Amino acid sequence: MRAVTALALTFFAPFLASCSGDAKPATLYRNSPLDHGMRVHFATFDAHEESNPNYNFTNCEMAARILNANVTAMTERGGQTRDPSVGFWCERGAYAKRGAVPSSFPAEFPTDT
Repeated sequence: MRAVTALALTFFAPFLASCSGDAKPATLYRNSPLDHGMRVHFATFDAHEESNPNYNFTNCEMAARILNANVTAMTERGGQTRDPSVGFWCERGAYAKRGAVPSSFPAEFPTDT
């Protein structure tokens, strides 16, 4: 999991830079294989982009799909099966300690098409 985190931070650093403004933030969460109901703050997307009100949420969802796909690829490479109840997801707004954890986690690598 540390390798996933390091890779994610390297890849998503440009997206995580924040600017002040009135744009609505989006928060990227993950849960834990030890406690599926745990909500762990992973990143906040809060760029100021007036021309696209969904900018932060769209980038957050893209990051979540890539991270979930990476977790799947790494577990398969290790000869294991991914736990489908563990993953990354996004919510609109600032971090909230309490809330629901999704039952599924979409995964997708970017393509050239």
